[in-house]
Amino acid sequence: MKMNDTIYLKWNILCFGVFIGNRMIGIQKRKEKIIKNSFILLFFFLFFLLSVTCSLSFSGKDFPQIQDGYLDLSVWSNYSRSKFNLNGRWECYWGDFLEYQDFYNNTIPQKTYLPVPGLWKGNAIQGKDLTDEGFCTYRLHIDLPRKSNQLGLRVKAIFSSYRLFVNDKLIIESGIPGKTEETTSRKTVPKTIFFDVQEPVDLIIHVSNFGMEQGGIIDPIMFGTQASILQDRELNLGYELFLIGGAFIIGLYHLIFSLGKKREKSSFFFGLATLSASIRIFLHTEHFILVLWPDFPWEILIRLEILSYYSTVTLFILYVYYLFPDEIWKYFPGIFLIIHICAALTLFLSYEIFNTILTFMYIPVSFASLYIFYIIARAIIHKQQGAIVFFTGFIILFITVINDILYAQEIILTRHIFSSGLFIFIFCQAILLNNRFSDTFSKIKKLSENLNTLLEKRKKYSEELEEEVALRTSDLSETNRALIRTMEDVNRANQAKSIFLANMSHELRTPLNAILGFAEIIEKQGDQENFHKYSRMIVKESEKLLTLINQILDISKIEAGKLEIEYIPFHLTDLLSSISSFYGLMAEEAGLTFDMIIQGTIPDYIRGDPLRLRQILVNLIGNAVKFTHQGSITVIIENYEKKSDQSVILKFQIIDTGIGIPEEKREVIFQKFEQGESYVTKKYGGSGLGITLAKQFTELMGGEIGVKSEVGKGSVFWFTIPFELSSEKEQNELKRGSVQLLPSQIYATILVVEDYPANQQVVTVHLSHTGCLVLIADNGKKAIELLQEKSCDLILMDIQMPVMDGYETTSHIRNDLKMEDIPIIGLTAHAFEYERKHCIDAGMNDVLVKPFQKKQLIEKVTYWLLHYSKFDKNNIIYKEEQVEKKEETKTVTDNILLPVNMNQIKVEFAGDIAFFFKILLTFLTNLNEQLPLLQIAIDNKEKDKITFEAHRIRGAASNLRAEKLSLIATDIEEIGKAEVWADLPVKIKELKSEVLRLWQFYKDWEKETT
Repeated sequence: MKMNDTIYLKWNILCFGVFIGNRMIGIQKRKEKIIKNSFILLFFFLFFLLSVTCSLSFSGKDFPQIQDGYLDLSVWSNYSRSKFNLNGRWECYWGDFLEYQDFYNNTIPQKTYLPVPGLWKGNAIQGKDLTDEGFCTYRLHIDLPRKSNQLGLRVKAIFSSYRLFVNDKLIIESGIPGKTEETTSRKTVPKTIFFDVQEPVDLIIHVSNFGMEQGGIIDPIMFGTQASILQDRELNLGYELFLIGGAFIIGLYHLIFSLGKKREKSSFFFGLATLSASIRIFLHTEHFILVLWPDFPWEILIRLEILSYYSTVTLFILYVYYLFPDEIWKYFPGIFLIIHICAALTLFLSYEIFNTILTFMYIPVSFASLYIFYIIARAIIHKQQGAIVFFTGFIILFITVINDILYAQEIILTRHIFSSGLFIFIFCQAILLNNRFSDTFSKIKKLSENLNTLLEKRKKYSEELEEEVALRTSDLSETNRALIRTMEDVNRANQAKSIFLANMSHELRTPLNAILGFAEIIEKQGDQENFHKYSRMIVKESEKLLTLINQILDISKIEAGKLEIEYIPFHLTDLLSSISSFYGLMAEEAGLTFDMIIQGTIPDYIRGDPLRLRQILVNLIGNAVKFTHQGSITVIIENYEKKSDQSVILKFQIIDTGIGIPEEKREVIFQKFEQGESYVTKKYGGSGLGITLAKQFTELMGGEIGVKSEVGKGSVFWFTIPFELSSEKEQNELKRGSVQLLPSQIYATILVVEDYPANQQVVTVHLSHTGCLVLIADNGKKAIELLQEKSCDLILMDIQMPVMDGYETTSHIRNDLKMEDIPIIGLTAHAFEYERKHCIDAGMNDVLVKPFQKKQLIEKVTYWLLHYSKFDKNNIIYKEEQVEKKEETKTVTDNILLPVNMNQIKVEFAGDIAFFFKILLTFLTNLNEQLPLLQIAIDNKEKDKITFEAHRIRGAASNLRAEKLSLIATDIEEIGKAEVWADLPVKIKELKSEVLRLWQFYKDWEKETT
């Protein structure tokens, strides 16, 4: 074998380094700190080897490309010291062996082209599909620079036999290519040759394949100067020799170590498996045996190569069996051993037979790999020593095998890296076994030291024990009494939590049952008439379930001291109006009278936490509705105390005529997990958290809460909260921002990284309705691959995914792909602040908590697209902008005839006009009840009721795009506030007239549809 002394020196140094490193690890692992540091260095070493292996597959950049059998190097400036792979479309002449002169005598057939590297199977020539058997001529014409150095070629593998000509000179022959199976001699050996030429070059290759598994040129052919080709050859040979030597030394070391130690069977079989693997690398990679003995029979080499594969796999399975004996099925190694012995016996038969058997043997090996994954998972769960290290090595080996399979099938363009992955796996196992040995020695030493320490302390403890007994005997009675009291408290707390858990189970299962039931109805019946009804019921029950979960999370945050109260400006009247509208309808359905009364004057705009105030009112009013069978519910808001010109204390009272609360239970209901009576839970349901949260929210905002009640007559829940008055500037900002704009069109490309199919569909539908282009990736690894091919404007990243989770994927995008500006929004079901912080620390910009609604999703996406400097803001179109453009084409007649802006409705309801008219009918029905109340308030000049009812009509009309009706209601609200009573009769008449137009509009649509 011809190789310079530098390669030998490098090989010897590397092999010696592996042996010394492996031995030192076994000695120094006795200290925990060194174990951790070595493990970190191991990972760096493993990934370094992988990076080196992958880098060997690249041969340069900025080199000319092959164009249909022609390569122009005449003007290439980087020619002198470069090498590259001759990848591209070569001329191919199927079913013929052509010589150099044939191409210049005009006797060649019609040109066709095949890819190099590439297999024959899967391609077609002149409409004829190719198979793995046949013969052909490949040709590539190369124009060289005027002054060219000595050139070289490195041919790794051409299946199965070939001759290579440079112009009319034969320079490589591997086997004997023939036109039939009888005249073909199989052989494929890596070749490196050099030649001098000062003229255009024709590379002509005769390739013949009969009987072997794959036909074609499967590996790239490297072309370049002598220096560059020689350097590449030396690097590859040195690297393979390093792997072979390292694996051989590790295997021999563990085999010798296990001799004479009956219990070290795992080390024994690991040593044998490693030696077999080193032989496998020696036979398979660069075919060193043919370099040493060129006349070595090819048929014997193939059989030895496959035999080494069978023995390596079998010995490895025996190693796993003795490594984790408690996790593996005891008959598994024996079954696999029998299968491989039977397969190995076929090596005495013809090539076609044992090659076919080898193909089928990949099936049990695949099942064995999956079973080993299961074994490792069990070992990790059971915290078996070395399971993590084993899993790391096995994963790397598995990835290299997958890479080689995909490369062999031409699915990816990398290179064979099995040898590197196998060596890394072996190195991991060596560390695993050394850790076990060193841990055993450390445990023995520690046990000895502990035993001596215990013997010394025993005498001391026995002396101190007598004194301790005397002291503790005197305190024993008091301790027992305190213990009894503590146990009673614990039992009461456990009983309360047990009752709470039972109630919570019922509360959680009830909406879940409804959700599943309605979903099954929609799935099985396909009833289009009831589809929207059942869908709304599912949404309603889901919201109920989400509310319950949020209550539990709020309790947890309060107990952990992590719930923060906001102090922001908000419109108090709007908040009260929305609550009144909702619970007014709910009370009406229950046959109750509902009134919300504002006594005196309260400020419209205040600073505080509107979300927590709403939760307090919703919990208390909701309880009042639930526990009241007849009578009324009254909510009174008053200015309890004016602390200064900039602050005020408001008092809220919720008065009902319900069942009432016994005196002894009035304090208990404010405690966690408690309700007034046990029968209340059975009859009315509920988690018992609503009033508890109301009390804790009130106290967190600096207020007080209490209750007055009498059984059978009703209850009065009251609370007071201090608020600051908002400034005039804040009020103006709130008025300007009272209408929240959502875009109707977003021309953006959004990548959704989510493994759950249902979640993928929900996000895709929401975003597609706004015009977004949605890309889907099932996991982080696929997302990274997709980002390397396509660009996107924003990423929605799920946190928990297989293969690569959201944190790791985000880190890879930010650090490795250098995509630092693209917004990433995390999707998580964990509604805790530490989860949000974890996402931000990982490199995400924001977090969206599941489950979320379409509005929340669009708001998040719009916000971050607007803050993305590279995104064109003109690609976001708002509803009002569209309305203005459409209104420019309207006629005056259209504006007069239509009381509703239907162009806007079609956009907001995504074309579901029938659903809009259902909502419109509900609104008109409510108006029939609101108008008499408004008329009475006007007749009695009741300012507060006029503004309250007019504001409700205004908001609902605005949402339904009944613009004229909304404007009239706005006028009535402003006139009522100004107390200009003379103008109200005219306006109420206009309001009623517009309501009649709206009714007629609905009836006309109903006639058209029926």
